[in-house]
Amino acid sequence: MNKFLIFAVIALMGFNSIKAQEVAFTDTEIDNLSAIGLSDIDGLTLNNRETVSSIQEKGMKFGIIGGLVCSTIYGDEADSFDNRIGLHFGVMGTRAISDDFAIHGELLYAAMGSDFEEEGFEIFEAGIQRGGGGDISGTFKLDYLILLIAAQYSIAEGLTLEAGPQVGFLLSAKDEFVFDGISEEEDVKDQTKGLDVGVSGGVGYEFDLGLYLKARYYLGLLEVNDFMFPGNESWKNSALFVSAGFFFN
Repeated sequence: MNKFLIFAVIALMGFNSIKAQEVAFTDTEIDNLSAIGLSDIDGLTLNNRETVSSIQEKGMKFGIIGGLVCSTIYGDEADSFDNRIGLHFGVMGTRAISDDFAIHGELLYAAMGSDFEEEGFEIFEAGIQRGGGGDISGTFKLDYLILLIAAQYSIAEGLTLEAGPQVGFLLSAKDEFVFDGISEEEDVKDQTKGLDVGVSGGVGYEFDLGLYLKARYYLGLLEVNDFMFPGNESWKNSALFVSAGFFFN
């Protein structure tokens, strides 16, 4: 029994000695560890910070945007329409997907439509002539909630080109006009289609502090008019957006 205890003690001491040799540092390893200075640690920290910053720059950022809209109506029987100056404003967001490409979106309120003027105009209501041979002028006001989705391509530092679809949801439609010196206003929402779809393209520039300037042109592809009586009219929206915005992050 005593011999067995002595043998067990000797075996345990040998096992502990082997484990100590596995975790011990050699003199060369100790010298290598001591050669690592604070500057090396700071360099590793700086590289990590740059990596995080690069990821953040390629992430999602949000902002506000607004400006002017120069809109008009084009198409068949649209010769009397002229440019209308309105406002637009809303929110925007951009998600970088690479160093050169990003997806940009905007949700806007926009006052669009067109001014018009025509000589010798005849007004009919329910097939009955209300007046004729007089001059008419006014504004066809179309207010939309606009959703823009665009692909952006960076051509230089801060300078981007963009193109993509735009969808407009009609909020209101009014016809304000003066005929033979008499001013009138009509709600024509029931004669205007509730959905407007088209394509948009433009150029933008973002400054270092987050200021964003952009100009883009929109061309509508669907008819605006939804008259209850047949005619040759085929009216579509077009507009130039000149915007200024600011990204918060």
